Amino acid sequence: MTYTIDPMTSYKTAQLVATYEELYHVPESERTTYYFGDLGLHVFKYGAPKDTVLTVYEKALTAVRLDNDTFQQSEDFIYRGGIIARMQDCMLDEDTRLRDVLDGWGTHGPTVLIHEDAPDCPCPLEHLTALTPYGREDFAALLDARVREVRCGTDAIEVVLSGAAPEELVRFSNAYDAFMEAERAMGPVMG
Repeated sequence: MTYTIDPMTSYKTAQLVATYEELYHVPESERTTYYFGDLGLHVFKYGAPKDTVLTVYEKALTAVRLDNDTFQQSEDFIYRGGIIARMQDCMLDEDTRLRDVLDGWGTHGPTVLIHEDAPDCPCPLEHLTALTPYGREDFAALLDARVREVRCGTDAIEVVLSGAAPEELVRFSNAYDAFMEAERAMGPVMG
């Protein structure tokens, strides 16, 4: 593999590979990266063979449908949120529903749901992951919404929904807020 920009000299390379390993559920024992909290970013494991790193890097580039130079030069991928949003967006197909990705993606930083017809009413994705089986039935119309796009917004990764009434997202947000208010009002139940 010949690259104009050497991926082994760019911090972006490890961020892309780490995102690939997380979103594609590569077992921890097989990963080439780990999170180094002192730096606040992912790095390659000590002693990871360069050819192995480059092989996984090529898979990650394929997953985001980019070549090395485009990825390395793009300002869209300076922060990891841009990489996550691009990879999640590339994982979508025309029939992807919110329920299909809700448990599989997890949260990788702030992620909000927005409806294409009501973009000014974001709802944190993590609120939906707390739904019980009964709650999933009650909000089935929202969970069946089509995931049209994933993009990197100003403050969070945005999951854009369509195919359900925008009121469903508002109804969920209101129910969640009411639930949290009731929890606060009850205070600690057991000490």
